[in-house]
Amino acid sequence: LIQEGKGHVGELLLNNHSGNFVYVKYDVIYNDEAYFFTFMDVTIFKKNEKDYTISTQMFQDLFSKTTDGILTLDQDGQVLDVNEAFLAKIGLEKDLFIGSQFTDFLSISARRNWEKSWEALLEVEKVSGIVELLIEGRSYFFEYNMYLNKYNYQLITVFKDITEKTLIKQELKKREEMFTHIVGEAIDGIILSDDQGIILEANRSAGKIFEIRKEKLVGKELFSFISEKDERFQSVKKKLLQTGAVRDELFFIMANGQKKYLEFTIKKVEETNLHVTIVRNVTERHEMELKLRNSENHFRKIFEELTEGLILWKDDYIIDINEVGANIISCPKRKIQSVTIGQVLDQIPESRQAMENMLRKIERQDVEETLPIKFRDGTIKYIEFSTKRNLLNDMNLTVFKDVTEKLKLQEQLRKSDTLSVVGELAAGIAHEIRNPMTALKGFIQLLESSVKEDF
Repeated sequence: LIQEGKGHVGELLLNNHSGNFVYVKYDVIYNDEAYFFTFMDVTIFKKNEKDYTISTQMFQDLFSKTTDGILTLDQDGQVLDVNEAFLAKIGLEKDLFIGSQFTDFLSISARRNWEKSWEALLEVEKVSGIVELLIEGRSYFFEYNMYLNKYNYQLITVFKDITEKTLIKQELKKREEMFTHIVGEAIDGIILSDDQGIILEANRSAGKIFEIRKEKLVGKELFSFISEKDERFQSVKKKLLQTGAVRDELFFIMANGQKKYLEFTIKKVEETNLHVTIVRNVTERHEMELKLRNSENHFRKIFEELTEGLILWKDDYIIDINEVGANIISCPKRKIQSVTIGQVLDQIPESRQAMENMLRKIERQDVEETLPIKFRDGTIKYIEFSTKRNLLNDMNLTVFKDVTEKLKLQEQLRKSDTLSVVGELAAGIAHEIRNPMTALKGFIQLLESSVKEDF
């Protein structure tokens, strides 16, 4: 070939005097007199070529077998190739993805960040970030590492799917924002404290309750506001240490010296040294309860000390009865409370019909009536009933008393009045008879005198 003037180009693998192998590229020509050789050491080039071949093969293996998504893009951002792992994550066919502009699949905010990374890659070897893809209205989030291939100036991007992680974070953030909003706007005071009771955070309602700005409330000890650290307080503290949760009510002294009765719930946050306390000002309710309790005690005192029987009842159930009433119907108070009226009537079968008639009247109007009640032991009592309907919350009040002795006295008085009238009548009759008899007696005496004179 050389002698024919065509020349020859080739490569040789030589072992030099140092014992190292070198790649030599040669070019030889012949000019009828001599051979002219040109030699070039291409060892480094061959090594780079070999490395590139190995790298390319390794990249192809990685490209097809990795679970991460891999894209290759040209300098204009057009998709040149994409692996199956990435397509599986976003649910697209390869034909629809190849040749398209990658930025067309990005959200608006992600597109701006991607373009910044693209520009930065011209100055550095690697760029990392997070990108959001919008595929058919659904968001996919990926962490990416972008590299520039200096051999062909293609961009290789490796994507790691963080969609689920990102969506969870977004949901947590949304819930956290919602929780912060709810806590901030809550009517109840909410306080976060450490295991020593030092307040770390509080909402505005807590500051309002304690009569202090919430910023100044932070750093103070929660229990320092307790009015009296008595046995009840020690019991609350002991329960909190033992169970990690407690709910109670105590008096607190506010920052301005005001005394308030607060309802509080303290619960330890699991796996932390933090406690969440919810406080509510129940001072007005406490004062109302005291007034109600005093009023109830006053009512109870009157209820029990009246000389007449009292029954509170609703629908068909007896709510309460005083001792006087229990004695009238000859039944222990504890047996009558919370039983039905029907069960009470079972104890007076012979008088049941009369009682039921009276109850039917009560359904229409207030009733005052006296009925003879025959008990199981044969005793008959005349009981006077007076019922006030719907006294309070559909409750009825029946006042009753035993008028048996009163009726007996009235009967005796009636008989006494009758005898008195008879006596007066007899006296009148006797008087009317006595008057003419007296006249007759006088006339007879006069006649006796006349007769004596005549004879």
